[in-house]
Amino acid sequence: MSWYVEPSLARGDDFQWNNPKRCPFCDAPLDDGSWGFIVHIRENQPCNDEFELWRERIGGDMRGEWGG
Repeated sequence: MSWYVEPSLARGDDFQWNNPKRCPFCDAPLDDGSWGFIVHIRENQPCNDEFELWRERIGGDMRGEWGG
């Protein structure tokens, strides 16, 4: 079963993910904040797109590639 709510990352650069039990992009409930998040973004392309955009934005902030 896929849970999806339209992403709303138009929150600006000051957005903080405060609840690991919910998707930071669409606010859908997650089974957990680790593997449940990965499953969610694999099943929901708009959230995956937002996640990849986030990775691009922080990519230069971390030495090497992030393994998450």
